[in-house]
Amino acid sequence: MTRQLENSGAWLSYRRTASLVALTVAASLLTAPALAKPTPSETNPPSHRAADPIVGSKMEAKQQNKRAEIESLRTETSTTYANPDGKTLRTEMHARPIRLKKDGTWHPVDTSLISENGVVRPRSTTSGLVLSNGKSKQLLGPADKRATPGQKGAVFALAELPTPKITGSQAEYPSVFGRNIDLVVKSTPTGFSQQILIREHPTGPLSLQVPLQLPIGFSLQNSKTSGSLTLTRGKGTKTEKITVPPALIQDAVAVNPASDPDAGKVGRAGLSVKQAGQQAVITFAPDQAFLSDPSVTYPVTISAVDTDWWEASYVEDTFINNAEYNDSWYNFNIDRILAGKSNSGSVYWRSYIRFEDIPADSPLRGARVQNADLTLWNHLSSDC
Repeated sequence: MTRQLENSGAWLSYRRTASLVALTVAASLLTAPALAKPTPSETNPPSHRAADPIVGSKMEAKQQNKRAEIESLRTETSTTYANPDGKTLRTEMHARPIRLKKDGTWHPVDTSLISENGVVRPRSTTSGLVLSNGKSKQLLGPADKRATPGQKGAVFALAELPTPKITGSQAEYPSVFGRNIDLVVKSTPTGFSQQILIREHPTGPLSLQVPLQLPIGFSLQNSKTSGSLTLTRGKGTKTEKITVPPALIQDAVAVNPASDPDAGKVGRAGLSVKQAGQQAVITFAPDQAFLSDPSVTYPVTISAVDTDWWEASYVEDTFINNAEYNDSWYNFNIDRILAGKSNSGSVYWRSYIRFEDIPADSPLRGARVQNADLTLWNHLSSDC
């Protein structure tokens, strides 16, 4: 069924993990570098293969009447095939990594967390993330083999962390900020996202502190705009200044992906920072009126620090609207994107999806695109 998003009240919610674009290009326009001989494990007889991997895959695809992958063109986010017509290629590009190369071999991304050798880490991601398994103040940082905390940044707690409860890709550290105020870290294909979970109505105003060790060349200052920060990255002519807006707060209804887009309550937590050298402490001050609102459903979730603060190239999609979600900074870590209209057509939703560019030295670059399809997992939609 074709759905027109501009109709009043129509909206679509997409799961971000399924963002995929498929391109069909004319292979006759491509020039590929010569590669090594096929390995003995390949099923095709040598007489049907060519020194040029694209030519060889085109021959294989046409002979077997099915797509044949050109493994030499694999990347972390894309897979390229020769089509059965023996003339064109198909490249499937994902919005975030689906595999990574380790010791010369490709492995699928697996963000699920495991406890191993005294730390918690994802099974297979591109970030080299290491989390605390308890009894330490450092919450997370890079793996020792990948980089030092000064190169990649690290996140701490004010006191010794408890043993986390691990569920899939999530590690939950109970009562880190006080009774029933938990610290939650989620592993992503490219890093992490951190949240503060307030399980019950607080008895008074909250001031929640998150210590950081900033990567070299980064700094945080209080912005002229109340409740915001200024993040500075780089030096000299390559210096970049970014405004970090007040943190997003969602109640239990708003954070639930099964809820309607306008359901639940959304608020903000003001930010302030104190920095000395590369050490910084960010204070999150949730809006007291929001926390006291009887219509707010607990627990409530505050979006805190995540990889994208210092690894901007990892942002793959986000969304905005003309109501509560009018700034995209925190929305790229929400597990869905939305497009269309809601609230009887008065609220507009716009989504933005970013795919990695084709490498400059790829034989695909400059090819003629004959067809392009965008594939999304339609999670929720309005009635027809």
